[in-house]
Amino acid sequence: MIGVALAMGATAASAQTRSSVTGKIKRYTPSCSSAPDALITGRFAGLIGFGTPGTVSIEACFYSVPACEAWLRRASGEIGGRIFLAVCERRR
Repeated sequence: MIGVALAMGATAASAQTRSSVTGKIKRYTPSCSSAPDALITGRFAGLIGFGTPGTVSIEACFYSVPACEAWLRRASGEIGGRIFLAVCERRR
């Protein structure tokens, strides 16, 4: 497994909803179905805001680890709560 070290906390946007955050992240997230030969899978999950119920969980596929790591950094800045999964690993 190829690990990614990220700060496991995020700065927050105030009025976040699950659908607004998920939609924003998905706009720049490459889908695995559109990249069937990509070697790297990125997984990101976290809480939406502090005190706002809801989580976001997204998977994406990449052709390189640096591309996956850049995506994780960008996605981690979108949520205002705790990040509990941010990883790039070989696709199974």
